[in-house]
Amino acid sequence: MLTAIRLSGDEDDEDDDEAANMSLGGDGSGAKAQVLETLDLIASDYAKLSEMQDNRISATLNEDGRFRKNQEETYQKLRSEIVELVERVAPAQQPY
Repeated sequence: MLTAIRLSGDEDDEDDDEAANMSLGGDGSGAKAQVLETLDLIASDYAKLSEMQDNRISATLNEDGRFRKNQEETYQKLRSEIVELVERVAPAQQPY
């Protein structure tokens, strides 16, 4: 979790933070369930990706070509999906 460092005199920022927290909080149940479901998907995909990455590195180091084209496609798809899921849970902050 990211923690903001607050300078004295940032009362306006506190109001903005409270508004953002209220909109995220709401009743909380629906948003929380969706975030938890997304985190489960990330964990599942990452476990698959990690195993494939080990196989991919082994194939590269051994130069035996055991990592087939369809495995590479699956590997790239998992990487992309993880990035999308992470962005859904923690969107990039816009610069000021």
